[in-house]
Parts: sequence; structure tokens; C-alpha cells
Amino acid sequence: MSKLFIGVEYVSGRKTTTGTPNPKTGRLSKAVKTELFTTKAARDAWVNRGKVTADMRGNCREAETLAGLRALHAGMSKKDFDEMMRMLEVDQGNDGH
Repeated sequence: MSKLFIGVEYVSGRKTTTGTPNPKTGRLSKAVKTELFTTKAARDAWVNRGKVTADMRGNCREAETLAGLRALHAGMSKKDFDEMMRMLEVDQGNDGH
């Protein structure tokens, strides 16, 4: 798999969490929508379009690293996170980002 670039969109602000706590750590995941892109330019364009549409609830888009994305999904087990990434890669291939 070639290098992919990650973008996240916070849903209802940066402090909003989702899901159940991780059974081992008790940590929750942040409520974000994750997008994968094949080029940095495409990811940056997506982030910049989000700046135009950012709203009062705190919805905003940012570039992210894989380690940063893992930290945002602290409520997930490593196995669940890896499965999510696999599914995102499949979706990315179908969307053509």
C-alpha cells in the first residue's frame, strides 16, 4: 500500500467523545470523521475547504498523522483500530481521493 495522507473532521468540537471507554485504559475516542487521501495536495485542499465551512459548533478539519489518529481513537482496541484503518483504505480506493 502506498503512503496515504490522513485528514480528520471534528464533530461538534474537539472535546466531544464517542463510544464506550476502552476496557483496559478507560479512555474514550474523540468524535471525528476520518478521510484518507493519496496525495498531500488533495488532503490539504479538503482541509482548506473545511476552513470555509467551519461552524459555531466547532466542526473543523485538520491534517493528522497515523500516531495522532490513533490517539484520537484511544477508546478503540488496537485490533479495532487496525480494522477501521483497513476499511478506510478499502473505502479510499473506491472513492478515488
